[in-house]
Amino acid sequence: MIGVKLQIRAFIEKYILPIGLFVLLTGMYLFPSRNAYKTVSYMLFFLPVLFLCFMDGLSRVKRFYSGSALIFVLAVLYISLTSLWGEEGTFGSNFKRALLICLSGYGVFHVIKSEYFSRFVFLSIFLVSIVSAFWLVDYYFLLEQSLTSRFLGPVSSHFGLYQAGYYGGFYNPLLFGHVQGFFCTLIVVSFFSGEKGGFSFNWVLIVLSIPIVALLILAQARTSLLTFFFVFFVGLFFSKWKAEEKLKVLVVVVVLCVLVVVFFQDALSSRGLSYRPYIWSQSWNYINEAVLFGAGLGDDLLIRMPGRPDVVWSEPHNLYLSIWYYSGLVGICGVILVPLLALNEVKAKGPIPVSFLCVLTYFIMENMTDGGGVLARPNEHWFSVYLPLAYLISLAKISRTSTATIS
Repeated sequence: MIGVKLQIRAFIEKYILPIGLFVLLTGMYLFPSRNAYKTVSYMLFFLPVLFLCFMDGLSRVKRFYSGSALIFVLAVLYISLTSLWGEEGTFGSNFKRALLICLSGYGVFHVIKSEYFSRFVFLSIFLVSIVSAFWLVDYYFLLEQSLTSRFLGPVSSHFGLYQAGYYGGFYNPLLFGHVQGFFCTLIVVSFFSGEKGGFSFNWVLIVLSIPIVALLILAQARTSLLTFFFVFFVGLFFSKWKAEEKLKVLVVVVVLCVLVVVFFQDALSSRGLSYRPYIWSQSWNYINEAVLFGAGLGDDLLIRMPGRPDVVWSEPHNLYLSIWYYSGLVGICGVILVPLLALNEVKAKGPIPVSFLCVLTYFIMENMTDGGGVLARPNEHWFSVYLPLAYLISLAKISRTSTATIS
């Protein structure tokens, strides 16, 4: 009986969870319905994770949910608790979302420590690259959109494969940038690993990155582009490459960045700062009304655009300000503590992996201009908030020898 149980557990850990996480990562590119994406993710990832928790028992689960993982759970559960003094009748729904988020860390951990993790990442990048190339051809060549036209504009797809004129489960260029930027980060992590396949492997990654980065540029997701820029330079600076190699790559990347700015200057700068400084300053007025414990989830802001009172912003457009507004100083301190503790845990085991620094940079910068998705169901915000945090926590839990294979 024990042997059967171990075999079932091994099957879930080795096959089901990687497939489930693969669907969670790539499903928004594959499913035209966001509801279908969430349903399949629940079935193939979250349910197996829950089943694995029951099979592992309390003692093994408690070993994972300690340190940074414990603070992560407490912070997420507290944020859901703020629903009690926020929007009435939403606590049950937000609490269930919080449990899903807490479970995700355990599932990501088991996939990352697998010996097949690097192949899993490569397969995800490969699929997203193929889909991105397909969408580029469809939108800009078959539909004959101008290259200055922002991707995910209000047009129907040429092939008619997507519901409501959307591409996959995407509908918003800013949110699309989170996901595309996440895969750019995975490419950088793989590119500077130094142990996967050498020169030829890096050239394959460069080719696969072209449609992904091109679509990110054409979506005009400026925060995601800037984040990708910083993630790349963090990876380059802390990699084990020789100084001459770093210099050559630096020159090439700087030239490419200059070309992007020259050719897409109007498209990237036409929206200015999108009222972000104004929104942030107004958000502080609301935060000051409930500094310590927050206004509660669901108690949205009411910030009107100057000169356009019909346009209203309901959140601060900055994750850290959003968490502070909804859950107060208690919530934001808990969230900030998670990557800091994870960093300390990783550092205690030896040199900090490049992968950790790249994902940490992505998490910090990607959420600077978008404050939605606090306790969201699986969607684009998971790629900028919860999956990066789960990745950082998982690296902190893995031994130094295991970390070397994925960093």
